[in-house]
Amino acid sequence: MMYSNLSKGYPTFTHFPAEDQEMWFRQFAQEFTSNPDHTNFIRDAFVHKVMDNYGKQIYEWKQKWLINQADENDSEPVDDFVLMKTAHTNKHTGEIDDGVLRDVLSLIETQKEDEETRLSQLQTDMDATSTASTNLSRIQINEIVESSVPKKKRRLVGLGRRARSVPPSAPQPYVDPEVLMDQLKDKDDRIAALEQKMADQEAGWEETRKQNEQMMEMMKRMYPNEQFP
Repeated sequence: MMYSNLSKGYPTFTHFPAEDQEMWFRQFAQEFTSNPDHTNFIRDAFVHKVMDNYGKQIYEWKQKWLINQADENDSEPVDDFVLMKTAHTNKHTGEIDDGVLRDVLSLIETQKEDEETRLSQLQTDMDATSTASTNLSRIQINEIVESSVPKKKRRLVGLGRRARSVPPSAPQPYVDPEVLMDQLKDKDDRIAALEQKMADQEAGWEETRKQNEQMMEMMKRMYPNEQFP
């Protein structure tokens, strides 16, 4: 089962054309003298295993691509928000398939808009005739990403790197404490909801992993003389 047999790259095994999926299965099945009565069962076990292995390989390639993207921007900070959106957007649908990451990016977008609105209002209060831009710098955007993205084993979800201590980009102007506390509570509530969603998602993955292991054990019992990966 060589990746070079594919005419182009695909994000997941389920995106393969039907003929390529069949070719991969036949390359696997021809190594075994399986009972035709068990073909469908073996096919199901094969598909589950290939989906898992192929997904892991694509993830590894994507992480290497992210590192290369960061290296190309060594003269200035990489926009972590854009990086996350680019890496996790399905190229075919233009949507983010992972529900947790979709909610994370929505939270960051809201935080960005709130900060830009606050800066615009502050600028207007100080000088109503000012036309200076209120667009956030990359450092400011990355600070929002750092504070908004849930952490898993001290790594930022969706970026795969360790959380870093980002120094404030500039002294912060006065903000009403009650407004600030409301904003912080809202953000904390949303992050807590995202972390719970991550935990539920991981529980589902664990259940799928157990099912795959059970199927593999059944195949080993059916064919004790064969070697399985």
